[in-house]
Amino acid sequence: MRGPQYAVLTASGFLLGSLKVLLLLIPSGGILSLTTMRHGGLEGLKLMVMASIVCGLFAELAFSRGLPVVALCTASMLPPWIMALKLKRSEDPGRAVSVSAYLVAAYAITVRLNVEDVGAFWLARLEPIFDFAAQQTGQPFPQDQVLIIANSVHGWLLAMMCLVFTSMLFLGRWWQSSLYNPGGFGNEFRGFRVPHGVQYAALALAVIYLALRTTNSPGLQLLGDFAVILAFLYALQGLAVVHSRAKQISLARGWLTGLYVMLVIAPYPAAAILVFTGLADNVFDFRGRRKIESKL
Repeated sequence: MRGPQYAVLTASGFLLGSLKVLLLLIPSGGILSLTTMRHGGLEGLKLMVMASIVCGLFAELAFSRGLPVVALCTASMLPPWIMALKLKRSEDPGRAVSVSAYLVAAYAITVRLNVEDVGAFWLARLEPIFDFAAQQTGQPFPQDQVLIIANSVHGWLLAMMCLVFTSMLFLGRWWQSSLYNPGGFGNEFRGFRVPHGVQYAALALAVIYLALRTTNSPGLQLLGDFAVILAFLYALQGLAVVHSRAKQISLARGWLTGLYVMLVIAPYPAAAILVFTGLADNVFDFRGRRKIESKL
């Protein structure tokens, strides 16, 4: 907020750091999101271009890999910029996060169209790693487990992309709230809801899956990719419901901390509960109904 030069330097620093530590992408995207939401899309675009060029120049001087780094940085920063534009215009975090879902879905379609066997693609890249680990430990990995991991990597990658892009947007929004509207981010997140258009798309995909489940159609794999993306959206809505309920009954923070710990140590059952909560909220409208009851 002090000026574009500070924003470019900090965003570039985090981008360069992300070449070694991937999670540093999140603060760089947060800086871009904050700039875009506060100063507009053009300033955010300038920041994205300048930060990518700075990283490219550094990579060219250090590794002679300037153009690939510029392309990678631009591809990483483009989604949070688009999402921040959407949030600035709509003031609806559900619509903004849905933008990342569309972008990740486009990536999934591109992969499925260009890679004949995604599991085999990842298996070829994971086998050298497992072979090296087996040489170091003297314990070879069972081939069936390696195959399971290889077939799961694509889905994990889709979920991670959704999480990283959403974290970039939310970090920028939280910074904006802390600076100019204390408490605003919490209120906005507790009202998070998947847009109706996405809900109708999820219903249509469910019908298509039921129609194709007894066939060997390659479209089933793509439906699985879409299911991962939709599960992320509804898990986020479920998390918003939990936070809203915790706020209403003044639940101790330790309970919410326990939930996040569960998401780390047992992600599948914890995420499944959140997805179910988010889906159920569409039917029972937990937050809307309780607002009406409190008014009565």
